[in-house]
Amino acid sequence: MKQKLIMLSIVIFIGSMAFGQDRLTVSTMKMGPFKLQMNKLDVEKILNQKIVFKLGENEYLKTADVNYKDYLLKFMFQSMTESNNPDSLEVYSISTKVVRIKTLSGLGIGNTKLDLFNAYSDKYDVSLYSAYEYNYTTEKHIKVPETRTFSLSDNDLYTQLQFTLVNNFVTEITVSVNEGD
Repeated sequence: MKQKLIMLSIVIFIGSMAFGQDRLTVSTMKMGPFKLQMNKLDVEKILNQKIVFKLGENEYLKTADVNYKDYLLKFMFQSMTESNNPDSLEVYSISTKVVRIKTLSGLGIGNTKLDLFNAYSDKYDVSLYSAYEYNYTTEKHIKVPETRTFSLSDNDLYTQLQFTLVNNFVTEITVSVNEGD
Protein backbone atom coordinates (compact mmCIF):
# COMPACT_ATOMS: atom_id res chain seq x y z
CA MET A 1 0.00 0.00 0.00
CA LYS A 2 2.81 2.40 0.91
CA GLN A 3 4.57 1.72 -2.41
CA LYS A 4 1.36 2.51 -4.32
CA LEU A 5 1.06 5.85 -2.49
CA ILE A 6 4.67 6.67 -3.27
CA MET A 7 4.19 5.78 -6.95
CA LEU A 8 0.98 7.80 -7.10
CA SER A 9 2.79 10.78 -5.54
CA ILE A 10 5.60 10.51 -8.08
CA VAL A 11 3.13 10.35 -10.99
CA ILE A 12 1.24 13.40 -9.67
CA PHE A 13 4.51 15.31 -9.14
CA ILE A 14 5.82 14.52 -12.64
CA GLY A 15 2.44 15.38 -14.16
CA SER A 16 2.33 18.70 -12.33
CA MET A 17 5.88 19.51 -13.47
CA ALA A 18 4.97 18.82 -17.09
CA PHE A 19 1.80 20.88 -16.73
CA GLY A 20 3.68 23.75 -15.12
CA GLN A 21 6.26 23.89 -17.91
CA ASP A 22 3.57 24.49 -20.52
CA ARG A 23 1.68 27.06 -18.42
CA LEU A 24 1.47 30.55 -19.86
CA THR A 25 2.37 33.45 -17.62
CA VAL A 26 1.32 37.08 -17.80
CA SER A 27 3.41 40.15 -17.06
CA THR A 28 2.86 43.84 -17.70
CA MET A 29 4.42 43.36 -21.16
CA LYS A 30 3.34 39.96 -22.45
CA MET A 31 1.17 36.87 -22.22
CA GLY A 32 3.12 33.69 -22.85
CA PRO A 33 5.31 34.21 -25.94
CA PHE A 34 3.17 37.11 -27.20
CA LYS A 35 4.44 40.62 -26.48
CA LEU A 36 2.66 43.93 -26.74
CA GLN A 37 3.50 45.81 -29.95
CA MET A 38 4.53 42.54 -31.61
CA ASN A 39 3.90 42.61 -35.35
CA LYS A 40 0.93 40.58 -36.62
CA LEU A 41 3.21 38.49 -38.84
CA ASP A 42 5.36 37.49 -35.84
CA VAL A 43 2.23 36.48 -33.90
CA GLU A 44 1.12 34.34 -36.85
CA LYS A 45 4.53 32.63 -36.90
CA ILE A 46 4.16 31.61 -33.26
CA LEU A 47 0.56 30.51 -33.81
CA ASN A 48 1.53 28.70 -37.01
CA GLN A 49 -1.67 30.02 -38.58
CA LYS A 50 -3.18 33.12 -40.15
CA ILE A 51 -5.17 35.43 -37.89
CA VAL A 52 -8.82 35.90 -38.81
CA PHE A 53 -10.29 39.17 -37.57
CA LYS A 54 -13.83 39.71 -36.36
CA LEU A 55 -15.80 41.85 -38.77
CA GLY A 56 -17.36 45.22 -38.13
CA GLU A 57 -16.44 45.85 -34.49
CA ASN A 58 -14.14 48.84 -34.75
CA GLU A 59 -12.37 50.38 -37.70
CA TYR A 60 -9.27 51.32 -35.66
CA LEU A 61 -8.78 48.20 -33.58
CA LYS A 62 -9.00 44.70 -35.04
CA THR A 63 -9.79 41.76 -32.76
CA ALA A 64 -9.26 38.03 -33.15
CA ASP A 65 -9.88 35.05 -30.90
CA VAL A 66 -7.16 32.41 -31.18
CA ASN A 67 -6.42 29.05 -29.66
CA TYR A 68 -2.77 28.65 -28.74
CA LYS A 69 -1.90 25.26 -27.20
CA ASP A 70 -5.45 24.97 -25.79
CA TYR A 71 -5.31 28.48 -24.32
CA LEU A 72 -8.04 30.76 -25.63
CA LEU A 73 -6.68 34.27 -26.14
CA LYS A 74 -8.25 37.42 -27.50
CA PHE A 75 -5.90 39.72 -29.39
CA MET A 76 -6.55 43.32 -30.24
CA PHE A 77 -4.37 44.80 -32.97
CA GLN A 78 -3.84 48.42 -33.88
CA SER A 79 -2.28 49.87 -37.02
CA MET A 80 0.91 51.69 -36.22
CA THR A 81 1.03 53.41 -39.59
CA GLU A 82 -1.36 55.46 -41.68
CA SER A 83 -1.71 52.70 -44.25
CA ASN A 84 -4.47 50.12 -44.34
CA ASN A 85 -1.93 47.36 -44.79
CA PRO A 86 -3.04 44.51 -42.48
CA ASP A 87 0.58 43.45 -42.07
CA SER A 88 1.37 46.77 -40.33
CA LEU A 89 -0.80 45.80 -37.36
CA GLU A 90 0.73 45.39 -33.91
CA VAL A 91 -0.58 43.83 -30.71
CA TYR A 92 -2.40 46.42 -28.61
CA SER A 93 -3.81 44.04 -25.99
CA ILE A 94 -4.15 40.36 -25.11
CA SER A 95 -6.95 38.99 -22.91
CA THR A 96 -7.88 35.63 -21.48
CA LYS A 97 -10.42 33.95 -19.22
CA VAL A 98 -8.37 30.75 -18.92
CA VAL A 99 -7.87 29.62 -15.32
CA ARG A 100 -4.45 28.04 -15.98
CA ILE A 101 -2.89 31.33 -17.07
CA LYS A 102 -1.29 33.13 -14.11
CA THR A 103 0.71 36.26 -13.48
CA LEU A 104 4.34 36.02 -12.43
CA SER A 105 3.01 36.44 -8.86
CA GLY A 106 0.81 33.36 -9.33
CA LEU A 107 -2.50 35.22 -9.51
CA GLY A 108 -5.24 34.65 -12.05
CA ILE A 109 -8.85 33.78 -12.64
CA GLY A 110 -10.61 33.10 -9.34
CA ASN A 111 -8.37 35.26 -7.16
CA THR A 112 -9.94 38.11 -5.20
CA LYS A 113 -9.63 41.88 -5.21
CA LEU A 114 -7.83 41.60 -1.85
CA ASP A 115 -5.31 39.15 -3.36
CA LEU A 116 -4.55 41.72 -6.08
CA PHE A 117 -4.12 44.60 -3.62
CA ASN A 118 -1.85 42.52 -1.40
CA ALA A 119 0.35 41.45 -4.33
CA TYR A 120 0.59 44.69 -6.29
CA SER A 121 -0.27 47.84 -4.31
CA ASP A 122 3.29 48.30 -3.00
CA LYS A 123 4.96 47.73 -6.39
CA TYR A 124 2.76 49.48 -8.95
CA ASP A 125 0.36 52.35 -9.39
CA VAL A 126 -2.98 50.59 -8.99
CA SER A 127 -6.53 51.72 -9.56
CA LEU A 128 -9.97 50.22 -9.22
CA TYR A 129 -12.88 51.52 -11.24
CA SER A 130 -16.32 50.56 -12.53
CA ALA A 131 -16.46 48.65 -15.80
CA TYR A 132 -18.31 49.97 -18.84
CA GLU A 133 -19.17 48.45 -22.20
CA TYR A 134 -19.78 50.41 -25.35
CA ASN A 135 -23.15 49.79 -26.97
CA TYR A 136 -22.72 50.32 -30.71
CA THR A 137 -26.50 50.54 -31.25
CA THR A 138 -27.09 53.36 -28.77
CA GLU A 139 -23.53 54.73 -29.09
CA LYS A 140 -23.31 55.03 -25.31
CA HIS A 141 -21.17 53.50 -22.58
CA ILE A 142 -23.20 51.38 -20.17
CA LYS A 143 -22.03 50.50 -16.67
CA VAL A 144 -21.72 46.73 -16.17
CA PRO A 145 -23.37 45.74 -12.85
CA GLU A 146 -21.18 44.08 -10.17
CA THR A 147 -18.14 44.46 -12.45
CA ARG A 148 -15.00 46.48 -11.80
CA THR A 149 -11.54 46.71 -13.26
CA PHE A 150 -8.38 46.45 -11.17
CA SER A 151 -5.53 47.99 -13.12
CA LEU A 152 -1.83 48.21 -12.43
CA SER A 153 0.35 50.45 -14.53
CA ASP A 154 3.95 49.89 -15.48
CA ASN A 155 4.95 53.48 -16.13
CA ASP A 156 8.42 52.50 -17.36
CA LEU A 157 7.03 50.31 -20.15
CA TYR A 158 3.81 52.29 -20.80
CA THR A 159 1.76 49.15 -20.30
CA GLN A 160 -0.94 47.99 -17.94
CA LEU A 161 -2.17 44.73 -16.52
CA GLN A 162 -5.91 44.68 -15.91
CA PHE A 163 -8.09 42.24 -14.03
CA THR A 164 -11.83 42.19 -14.60
CA LEU A 165 -13.58 41.56 -11.29
CA VAL A 166 -17.13 40.28 -11.01
CA ASN A 167 -18.35 40.32 -7.41
CA ASN A 168 -14.70 40.89 -6.37
CA PHE A 169 -13.36 37.76 -8.11
CA VAL A 170 -11.05 37.86 -11.16
CA THR A 171 -12.83 36.64 -14.31
CA GLU A 172 -10.51 37.98 -17.03
CA ILE A 173 -6.90 39.16 -17.38
CA THR A 174 -5.74 41.71 -19.96
CA VAL A 175 -2.30 43.09 -20.72
CA SER A 176 -2.33 46.21 -22.89
CA VAL A 177 -0.56 49.31 -24.05
CA ASN A 178 -1.16 52.24 -21.69
CA GLU A 179 -1.65 55.41 -23.67
CA GLY A 180 -1.74 57.52 -20.49
CA ASP A 181 -4.04 60.39 -19.71
